[in-house]
Amino acid sequence: LGNLKDGSDQDLRSLFEDYIQQTTQFNHELTPFAVINGEETTEGTPISGKLHRFWLDLKASLSGHDRKSILEECERGEDASKKAYEKAIQESPDLPIHIVSIIRNHA
Repeated sequence: LGNLKDGSDQDLRSLFEDYIQQTTQFNHELTPFAVINGEETTEGTPISGKLHRFWLDLKASLSGHDRKSILEECERGEDASKKAYEKAIQESPDLPIHIVSIIRNHA
């Protein structure tokens, strides 16, 4: 996000910062359910790791690219996130409905 310094893309900078906060909130909402189900939580879970890599890739792509390229990269990351949420639901058919509801809300 450091490459968005000149103010011309302040709206994108604010949007990305909001999404980073939202991702952190989503992780905090889901972590207790993972612990209850016996999953080990670490500083970097597979989904948060993927999201972190996405943000790093996005940050790297910001230098020298136009808004269209930046937003296309965001859309690609959004599609990957949606697939991860759907995969979580499909691969765990015995999830309680309240957890499925949270996952669908995040998606």
